[in-house]
Amino acid sequence: MSMKIFDASLSFCAPLFTTDIGIGTPATKTTLVFNTAAPLTWTQWQPCVYCFKQDQPVFDPSKSSSFKRMRRKHNLASWFNCNVLESSNIIKNHRFNDIIFGCGINNHGRPGPQTAITGLATDSRSVLSFGQEAVLKGENIQTTSFLKLPKTKKLLQGTFKLDLTGISVAGKRLEIPEGSFDGGCGLDSGSPLSVIEEHAYNAVMNAISSYFSQFKNIKRTVNKKYPRNLCYQYPRNFRNFPNMVLHFEGANLEVNETNLFMFGRNLFMSNFVCLQLLGEKKTNLLRVYQQQNFRLLYDLGNEKLLFARDNC
Repeated sequence: MSMKIFDASLSFCAPLFTTDIGIGTPATKTTLVFNTAAPLTWTQWQPCVYCFKQDQPVFDPSKSSSFKRMRRKHNLASWFNCNVLESSNIIKNHRFNDIIFGCGINNHGRPGPQTAITGLATDSRSVLSFGQEAVLKGENIQTTSFLKLPKTKKLLQGTFKLDLTGISVAGKRLEIPEGSFDGGCGLDSGSPLSVIEEHAYNAVMNAISSYFSQFKNIKRTVNKKYPRNLCYQYPRNFRNFPNMVLHFEGANLEVNETNLFMFGRNLFMSNFVCLQLLGEKKTNLLRVYQQQNFRLLYDLGNEKLLFARDNC
């Protein structure tokens, strides 16, 4: 099958990145969540058993002259729990034929502009992938390799993963138990908050608590909207927020205060910040909130990730 290349502009629709395309003939506008951790590309469609509310009309295959069903013997057919579809036209400034996507008829999600998922993971089920013509230009570009299988040296199937070697908070490297980063750190642009392994998460929480304890005018608080998050009240003129650095093999990604905390104001007009990280067992994922204002280049030819800070 020949490679089909198109440019798709990304929009930040908090808390996710999205891109708009058209599906079918005539084209139905579809807003895809740009997801580097999901292998399957799919959209909601009619008739729908349960669809979450979306801004655009739900795709109706009966109204598309270019729609056709996939063959049951196709190697992707077994991965979808509904009929798999093949549309003759997906439009984004250009027209492409025979693009495979899944149909969602019983879906759960938050209401919003998004209607579908773009599956870009390193997986044989993914029918879309990153192009070879992208270039990252500028200063302070850092490079780190994707994790590979030990014997075959091939990229891990599923999520793109990096070799996370450590974490620093406010300039201090944290003592984190050995094995906390086993399995690497996945790149996930389909969910908002990053996840770090529970022991590493506790070390980050303790380091941030220790940092803020030196300021008498900073008080820990419980925010009803974010009851599980570490939150603090701070005076209006306070600017000394800590940063966090994720140390990857050969590269350091600095997560500054705007990528580390959510800033807000409560009903009493008091300023507060809440840490935007989650802790889970045996899981490390770099997600959208911490990827904001970075340009990331997936260099599949050289099996590397390049990144640089930018004011996006």
